Amino acid sequence: MSEAKRFWCHEAQNIRCVRESDYDAALARETQLRADREDDANTFNTALEKLQGIEAALRKELALLKNEDLKFRALLEQEGEIKSLKQLLAEKDKRAAEAEELLKASLEALCECRSLLHAHTTSPQCSRSKMHGEIGLARIDRLADKLRSALRRQL
Repeated sequence: MSEAKRFWCHEAQNIRCVRESDYDAALARETQLRADREDDANTFNTALEKLQGIEAALRKELALLKNEDLKFRALLEQEGEIKSLKQLLAEKDKRAAEAEELLKASLEALCECRSLLHAHTTSPQCSRSKMHGEIGLARIDRLADKLRSALRRQL
């Protein structure tokens, strides 16, 4: 019997007396809180789905931007290569102009040498010197022809 008394006493400590109206009010409040919690959960889930949709759209946009960035970087690289090629072309043009000037100067010098040799070969001196002068004239003529053809290709 002592066990029964202890059990009953222990259980009796947990019993609270509540008025029926307070109990009904507490049940109504609990029901309202559960309904509010479900509404909040639905609102939260809806907002979460919207955020997940926005996140997916942003990730897609980020992927597009990264792709465009790569294309833009490739274009910038090509633009840099184009600038380098333009610089090389300008240097080539400058060298070609210098070579053309040298060819013109060489041609003028050869023409002057030719006229001097021609004057030397027409002078009344020994025939051997005349023959060497004619060989020199032939060489100068060949070199002048080569220079003229090189100048035509440059132009």
